[in-house]
Order: sequence, then structure tokens, then C-alpha cells
Amino acid sequence: MQLEGQSVIVTGAAGRLGAATVEALAAEGAAVLAVDIALDRVQELCDRVRSTGARVEAVQADVSAEHEVKTAISAAIDTFGGLDAIFNNAGLVGLEHNVGLLELNTEVWDRTMAVNLRSVMLCCKYALPALIARGGGSIINTSSDASLAGDIENYA
Repeated sequence: MQLEGQSVIVTGAAGRLGAATVEALAAEGAAVLAVDIALDRVQELCDRVRSTGARVEAVQADVSAEHEVKTAISAAIDTFGGLDAIFNNAGLVGLEHNVGLLELNTEVWDRTMAVNLRSVMLCCKYALPALIARGGGSIINTSSDASLAGDIENYA
């Protein structure tokens, strides 16, 4: 129980990596606020993890929306008495839109940038005061390795 007394936010909690992280943090004693736009899936995750005796709460939020990020971070502070870490894990892969540049829809591009980039900035911006108030903390950001190599199947 290395994380007993610690509170953590996990964004993108309904996905595979997010759910595994929520489970691992809770197993180590952390109080976890699981955040995702898919409330039914994140609530199901929290119900399952809570049945082990862990302290987890689900919050629905679109982390690309500034007011929803503020609300989620406030919920963690109000529920757990502070914030010790945030795992910025929300992201869109866009597999359903896996097309070449000439076919790329600009709305898909904008949404992907909002979730994959803007949300990280917003979560850091609004988590930092709470982390500083606790004397420090951790910010963990997930990123893709897609930038390391080109996609041979999708060229302009």
C-alpha cells in the first residue's frame, strides 16, 4: 500500500491503459478519480474496483473542455481533500479515420488535437495549484509512439 493517503486523477480511465492504471493505483492504496467522457464505462470500472474496498470515484468529463477540466479537478480536491498526482492519459487514436492527408477531415484533426494536446495543457494548468498546495506531486503524460515512424499505408 505504497500510495495510501495519496489522491490521483486518471484521465482516459475507460480505456485499457487508463483502466489498468486505475486498478493498479487503487491496489496500492491511492484514492482515484477516474475521468472519462464515457461515463457508463468508467462507472462500471469504478464499481468493479470499489468492490475490492478501494476508494475510487467516476467523473464524466471531456478533458478538452476547460470548464470540465476545472470541475474534475475540483471534484478530486473536494472528494479526497487534495491532489497528489494526475495521469494525463486521454487520447484519440483516430483509427476510424485512418485516412491519408488528402481525405483527412479538418473536424477530425481539430478534435484529435484538442483531446491529445490541449487537454494535457489544461489538466496541468489546473492541477498544478492543487499539487503545489500539497507540497508537490506528480504529473504523468502518456504520448504515442506514432511520431517515431511514418505510416506506410496512409500517404497523401
